[in-house]
Amino acid sequence: MLIASAIATLVGKALAVRSLEGVRSPLLLLGWAFSADLAMYCGVAALLAMLEMRTRRAWLVTFPLALGGAITATLNTGYLIITGEQGSWEAFVQLFARIGDVVDITGEGVDREVGLVIAGGAAAGIALPLLLRWLMRRRRLSFERGVHGHARAVCAAWLAIAGLVVVVAAPRPRTAMARNLGKTALLSIARTLVMSLDRGSFAGYKPSRLASSAIISRFADGAEHPNVVVVVLESTRFDRTSLSDHPGAADTPTLVQLAEEGLSAPRARAVLPHTTKSLFSILCGRYPLMQKKVAEVSADLKVQCLPSILAEAGYETAFFQSSWGTFEWRPRLVQRLGFGLFRAWEDIRGQELGYLASDDESLAAPFGKWLDEIRASKQPFMATLLTSAPHHPYRLSRRAEKAAHEGGLPIETDEQRYLRLLEAEDRLLEALLKALERRRLRDKTIVVVVGDHGEGFGEKGVKQHDNNFYEEGLRVPLVIVGPGVPQREVEGNATLLDVTPTLLALLGIELDAKGAAALDGHNLLAEDFPGDLPRYFSCWFEMRCRGFVVGETKVVYEPQADEAWYYDLADDPGEANPLALTKALESELLRLQDRLQRARARKYSVVFGDTYIGPWRCAAGESECRHPNAKKERYRYERAPEAAPSAAIVDDGVVRPKLPRLTPKTDPQGEGASAGGRRIDRRGRKSEADPSAALAGEAGAKAATPAAAGSEG
Repeated sequence: MLIASAIATLVGKALAVRSLEGVRSPLLLLGWAFSADLAMYCGVAALLAMLEMRTRRAWLVTFPLALGGAITATLNTGYLIITGEQGSWEAFVQLFARIGDVVDITGEGVDREVGLVIAGGAAAGIALPLLLRWLMRRRRLSFERGVHGHARAVCAAWLAIAGLVVVVAAPRPRTAMARNLGKTALLSIARTLVMSLDRGSFAGYKPSRLASSAIISRFADGAEHPNVVVVVLESTRFDRTSLSDHPGAADTPTLVQLAEEGLSAPRARAVLPHTTKSLFSILCGRYPLMQKKVAEVSADLKVQCLPSILAEAGYETAFFQSSWGTFEWRPRLVQRLGFGLFRAWEDIRGQELGYLASDDESLAAPFGKWLDEIRASKQPFMATLLTSAPHHPYRLSRRAEKAAHEGGLPIETDEQRYLRLLEAEDRLLEALLKALERRRLRDKTIVVVVGDHGEGFGEKGVKQHDNNFYEEGLRVPLVIVGPGVPQREVEGNATLLDVTPTLLALLGIELDAKGAAALDGHNLLAEDFPGDLPRYFSCWFEMRCRGFVVGETKVVYEPQADEAWYYDLADDPGEANPLALTKALESELLRLQDRLQRARARKYSVVFGDTYIGPWRCAAGESECRHPNAKKERYRYERAPEAAPSAAIVDDGVVRPKLPRLTPKTDPQGEGASAGGRRIDRRGRKSEADPSAALAGEAGAKAATPAAAGSEG
């Protein structure tokens, strides 16, 4: 079992080495990367063989230990193939905590070639020992644990020593991506299991409100306000769009046109490369919880974000996404942010593209329909649209495949299909702009286009995005165009946290000193925009990475290895040459640790409260959100509710569901309410029927109340 574990590890590392960029001697790198595993597995095998030789019933101990090693090696190999990284205790805990998602991802991530390689390696690991044993028996050679324990121990020990000699004598690779491959799963898991993690001091956002009721009231009573459309591009890295000069970039002419017309921030980065965290960063201007726990959906978290402010000022608000709404409790997040309408794949039903995504171009029609639905209210609007197709597993829609064939563009590899999906996103942008133009809204609308994070394909050892601290994982396009937006390029480094402060400035919402100080981002339009300040980031696994970028210097700290280094991005844009920290960078790293301490919480418990938004039903105490058209049966409910309750804004600036069968009344604070199915804005005018009910379709028209909701389908 231990030898089979070593072979499985060798297969995984060979696949990882093959995808690395700029490796001059891949076989030498593979030999170095595997030497520690050889020493570990053979060393353990030698100890177990000696134990079996000395004790008759030692197999009661040796067999479970060997089995545990084999299971660990198998899981690590799968994790390495899917993510390009070695496993850790944190990764394996997450694996079992979200086993359903892991099964879906694994099913998409192991293609036929990888499956054949793994099956061949496993077959060799099992068949070779059995073949040797059969040959020994044919020659009438015995194979007794007690008799031959010493010989097996000596054989395994020599192999372990050989591996250890390579580890000690061979020079360590310089790049962080190559060094990561030299880690051993058993040691990494043991190390991260006993490491003490930051306890954190996060206990909520203070103040919870950015804008007081008086500030919002003055804004609402002012002149005509522009509309706001925020388009969040899933897994869209800057260097694979036409905004960059990369020779293999996708063709994104609409994005380039918008950048030329308005404001662009070519050095914008995510603060944590995960969609939920990025959505919170973009729309709230505050750091999310800088770890994998999705506290942003918690019912007890009081925070006022940009959609909440605009909804309170009378704006129509809606959130559209092409991906599954059941993933990561998205209805809870959408209502927490302040949107009154949520439409996901379950409502739109675009072409399915794997376990998460669907055709992004399917978003154009429901967005246009919503614009027509709210036209009678004559209220300004804010809409956010989130794409999904560039997310793993990078499947092409029929439309994207047709466009690729017509253009003679390649679609054989994951990265080639990814580029075609970025081009499909650009066609969606074009369709959205045309939808605004047809309704004469383009000149009245501020349009923000921003990536939520980047994406890796193993070129630096990391696949996908959650723990990708390289520029491919963090750096994203950020473009703003519309009334009041100057035509220029932002100098210095920006982050997703800067979107909300910039939009507040464009809209003319002036925060008081307390509210302005609560923002973690900065106004990109300001003459004194601090583009030379350190901009912090972290990985989804808190022990994987944290760091900051200041100027052209990028500092990375890896807690699980307790190592820190920096890259000079001007001279080393490929991040292949890690450098030792200076005293000044060490001091800034300490400040980073202190800042992230306030954005982490070891014991923060997510509270799942009631969330009802259109046909979406998320009951208190249950983590799942349900919809009549959910893809999986466990997320459906049989009987739709009687009426779709609308969202209400209460005096702490937090959007909470307005539960049905309550007597409607105007909020004494003037924060907005519903009356007789019609909304009362802050100016006291009645608007048309709530669009969340109008657009919910047949399911939304019969949406469930907590009392009337049916059981799971």
